[in-house]
Amino acid sequence: MRVLGPRHIRVDGAALLDVAPGKGTFVVDTARGTIEVLGTKFLVDGQADRTTAAVVRGEVKLASSGGEVVLHAGEQGVAEAGRSPTRGPAPRLSHLVSWAQQARHAEEHDLQPIHHGSLFARDPGVRSHPPWGEEYPLPIKELKLDIVVENQVARVALDQTFHNDAAQDLEGVYRFAIPPDAALQRLAMYVDGKLEESAVVERMQARADLRGARLPARRSGAARVGR
Repeated sequence: MRVLGPRHIRVDGAALLDVAPGKGTFVVDTARGTIEVLGTKFLVDGQADRTTAAVVRGEVKLASSGGEVVLHAGEQGVAEAGRSPTRGPAPRLSHLVSWAQQARHAEEHDLQPIHHGSLFARDPGVRSHPPWGEEYPLPIKELKLDIVVENQVARVALDQTFHNDAAQDLEGVYRFAIPPDAALQRLAMYVDGKLEESAVVERMQARADLRGARLPARRSGAARVGR
């Protein structure tokens, strides 16, 4: 696959493409045809003698020197030299795109898991907790999600309950990664049944506040923002 320009690529071989809508026409050139899409998920197989397009979601236009056809979800089109493009039901569409999912899983096989929304405990005695080291995740007892979507904006409330089964107080670090275009509105925690609100501050100020909170042995919560 080669990028020819903004929203314009060349495919020689097979590719599974998922095109985001609302950004104009996306054009795929192959040896035997051109595919135009607005927003869809489809499989394209561009060989030297034919181009095959199978639509998973949305619709695409398959065009060649012999004409053009519009393909809808569940349909497959074939463009060959000297013939008009043909359209018909896509046979075993899930099987056609399964190779892409298998390839993605193979690439992700060796990736290390990233723990989002985890409360990591730090033992004051700085003892090692294999395989985690000095910090280790506390077990989660309950998870609740409340999601509201309005005007293309999603507001997500995440309620997690963690359990400290150690016979002592532990220092904790809560880690949760958010996308660059998201914003943290509120962070609060219940400790021994008491609600404690946090403050959103810059990273260095949060560290200074945390060091100060350790001295009188009181609890504190800070949402650190650093991008």
